[in-house]
Amino acid sequence: MKQFKERKQIIDRIVNETLNNIRKPKSKLVEGVQYDSRSNSFTFDFTQDSERDIIKLTNYGLYQSSIYNKCFYFKYQFEDDVDSSVRANFIEYIKFHENMDNGDVSTFIEKAVNSLDDTINIREYNTIVYPQSISEINRKAISYIRLFGYPDFLTFELVKEPPSKLCFDYTSYKREVLDATHKVGEREYPKYTEEQKEERIAQIRGMMETLKNSDYFSIGRDMKYKYRKFLKNLYIFGNEEEKEAFNKLTQPKVMVIDDVMTSGATLSYIINTIYKVNPNATVVVFTLIGK
Repeated sequence: MKQFKERKQIIDRIVNETLNNIRKPKSKLVEGVQYDSRSNSFTFDFTQDSERDIIKLTNYGLYQSSIYNKCFYFKYQFEDDVDSSVRANFIEYIKFHENMDNGDVSTFIEKAVNSLDDTINIREYNTIVYPQSISEINRKAISYIRLFGYPDFLTFELVKEPPSKLCFDYTSYKREVLDATHKVGEREYPKYTEEQKEERIAQIRGMMETLKNSDYFSIGRDMKYKYRKFLKNLYIFGNEEEKEAFNKLTQPKVMVIDDVMTSGATLSYIINTIYKVNPNATVVVFTLIGK
């Protein structure tokens, strides 16, 4: 036991020294990401802010979700006047960069993590949850974040259910959408006739049948935004052992790591999965970029 404590103290000291060395030169960096429309390329300049910068790091602390009581968000954000095509190109560039060891990409990720640590103290969080992803950003961000709490972080990867297991909450959809009314004067009228309700349900059943027979499912690509909140059984823990281990955590402080937040649908499913298993969790969502 004594040897273990001594070894842990040595590891903590090395980690602290490493983090101090890493963070000192980066703490003063600014965003400095600019777009060249002529060459359709991005330039990182971490020495100064510029009016030409396309992205900024949120600097007003954490943003609290209006839906979840104990959930906060932290991320880079595009400037309001950045064209949607530029946003999409940059997200593609940063997610699938041909060399994720590129220094600019690493600095971009590490600066955001350092700023997050200044805001929440990452060492107070003992658990990381992240979605199965083909993006290298998550791997790189998690690898860096683990330095702050190594070796105490627990990590859980949520995986997608096979498309054949997807379900649609027809009861909630009927109650919230199809049975809704609108007011004309002092009277309430139904928004949909019974025939229109049947048509909508038939369309959704056809959509779900197509999804269930597919090999791969992407909520952003394959489902319209208005239907996403009613989809069930999307993300699950990788296995029952991990689910049970997470369930046994007492009031865990959880960081959810994801690369990009577009509609927020994926993160909503992840957070729902977390709260279903452990409703006592406090969750901070770290996404590198908010679209």
